[in-house]
Amino acid sequence: MAVAVHPDLIYVKVRQGDAIYYLIKDRLEAVTGAQGPGRGAARTASSEMVGWEYTNPHSKNCRRRKDVTHRVIPWKEVSTNRRPPGIVHIAPGCGKEDYELGKEFGLPAIAPIDEIRIVH
Repeated sequence: MAVAVHPDLIYVKVRQGDAIYYLIKDRLEAVTGAQGPGRGAARTASSEMVGWEYTNPHSKNCRRRKDVTHRVIPWKEVSTNRRPPGIVHIAPGCGKEDYELGKEFGLPAIAPIDEIRIVH
C-alpha cells in the first residue's frame, strides 16, 4: 500500500538503462558499487518524496480497486545499514508495524492472500 522513507535522510535518484531507482545515499556504494552518484543521478531530500504516488505492478488485489493509491510515507525506523536500500514496503494487511503505520496514514489493510483450502 505504501513505501516508507526515512524522514531525515538524503536519497539518490539513479538511472539504470531506462529505469529510475531511488535509494538512500548512504547505501549507494553497497547497492550499486559506485562511489559517487554517477551519471544521471541526483540527490533528493526524503521530505520531497513523501506524498509521491506510484503504481505497484505486483499488487493484483489493489489494481482491481479504484479507491487504492500507493504513496510514499515517512518512517524513522527505515534503516541505512542493510537491505533494502532505505525504502521499505508497507503492507498494512500483513504485520503489526505495517498495520500501525497504515492506521497512522489512513492506508487500507488489504490482505493480499486468497483463501486456501488444506486437504488432508
